[in-house]
Amino acid sequence: ILDEYWANNPDLHQVPVYYFSPMANKCMRVFETYTNMCSQDVQDKTNNSENPWDLKFVKHLSDQRRITEAPLGRTPCVVMAAPGMLQNGPSRDLFEQWALDRKNGVVFT
Repeated sequence: ILDEYWANNPDLHQVPVYYFSPMANKCMRVFETYTNMCSQDVQDKTNNSENPWDLKFVKHLSDQRRITEAPLGRTPCVVMAAPGMLQNGPSRDLFEQWALDRKNGVVFT
């Protein structure tokens, strides 16, 4: 849904979207493997040699250190990070780094 929204709003194209979650990345591999169990739309795309899981705007961030590197450390971006409860890991690290700066927005969902 987020990738589709970004695609339909050209003013957002310069704002990268990342997800940082080993579990989400594993889920993407499962979805790619078992497309026959997905919706008809996904099956049709796969049958037409399209990969519905190859997102144009939402990218997997595989290394936590990359979160603070340029451009992520200095330019607008969206990062979805796990775990959701902020007890540890990338979500906690990002929160601690970014929450202190008034220019940053932190959204919990």
